[in-house]
Amino acid sequence: MPGKSKGKLIHVSDFIRPKGRINILELNLDARKIIYPSARGDPWWDTKQLLVQISTALDIFERKYPGCIAVLVFDQSFAHASHGKGALNAFDINLNDGGKKITPKDIYYPPECTIPELRGTI
Repeated sequence: MPGKSKGKLIHVSDFIRPKGRINILELNLDARKIIYPSARGDPWWDTKQLLVQISTALDIFERKYPGCIAVLVFDQSFAHASHGKGALNAFDINLNDGGKKITPKDIYYPPECTIPELRGTI
């Protein structure tokens, strides 16, 4: 009896700009990541892989569009809950007094901050 599988699983994650994919073909740089997850294949897609991919996409963007600001929009995937190690996370905030203490992190207010007196401060 043949197995239930119809073939190998493939996962493709990419960043698209209005005029197409984010890449520099001449330098062999590409933001697209293709994996074949399975018990014996690639590991399942996770936050760590997504953060590496975001870093690659931003490196490519900065080379192609120096001085411009990238705005990344994510679809309805687990990506909206992804964050780097040590990042502030609203789910970790205590609702009541007591409980686990959170070590505060420095906050940098970029030049685009809507509050003029905070722009460029930490």
